[in-house]
Amino acid sequence: MKKLIACAATLSVLAVTSAVAADMPMKAPVYKAPVVVPPSWTGWYAGLSVGYGWGSEHNTFNFDPAVPLPFDNVTYHDKLNGFIGGGQIGYNYQITPNSWVAGVEADISYANFRGSDSNSGVTPGGGPNIRFIGGVPWTYNQDQKVNWLATLRGRLGWTPGDHTWLIYATGGLAVGGVKASDTFTFGSGAGALIWTGDSSETRAGWTVGGGVEARLMDNWSAKLEYLYYDLGHLTVVGNPSTPLAFTTTTDFAFRGNIVRVGLNKRFTSN
Repeated sequence: MKKLIACAATLSVLAVTSAVAADMPMKAPVYKAPVVVPPSWTGWYAGLSVGYGWGSEHNTFNFDPAVPLPFDNVTYHDKLNGFIGGGQIGYNYQITPNSWVAGVEADISYANFRGSDSNSGVTPGGGPNIRFIGGVPWTYNQDQKVNWLATLRGRLGWTPGDHTWLIYATGGLAVGGVKASDTFTFGSGAGALIWTGDSSETRAGWTVGGGVEARLMDNWSAKLEYLYYDLGHLTVVGNPSTPLAFTTTTDFAFRGNIVRVGLNKRFTSN
């Protein structure tokens, strides 16, 4: 009898507990949003670029020794403009997950930057300091060009938000193939005196600029970039067509601006 009473009491307690539990509200499961990791810019890339270069050079022409005539010690202005196109390869490293990117890029391009200027006139009338007879015609022409251009640059950029855009500054070494020539003609006909000079060199200098790069689908990205380059100076010596004590020198400057667009393939899966 006692066992029956104990069993009944136990069943009563369980029934009451189940009823109370059924009446209590159920807690909803806690939902945690998945962590979205923005894609990284870290990795190697390579691509192609095309653009346009322009600049206005100030080149000084002199006779050696100097002559007191209007064609000596004259500054000429060559507009060194043209096409540029080539390829680049580089590496980016995402310094922090949400902002800064550092990298290095090397590129080499064919360039067709050309410029020229000319002048002409006649010598003034004679005088105690004039070494040439007055009224003699003269002409002067100069040409210069950049045939190719290569750079090795560091890059430091900032990539906001979802890392679709990379805004960067860049600068470093610039190397290019430059060429310059000039011709000065004094007089006319068979008796004219002609000084000619030309020179071509590989010149090293510097470059600085900036740009913006945007991610496209399938690890491709496109960029718009500006660079200022300075390859220094090239001196051309002009020698006369007949033995004379006079030579000419022209100091050619090679510097300018480049704007180009590029397409890069990134060798990463993020």
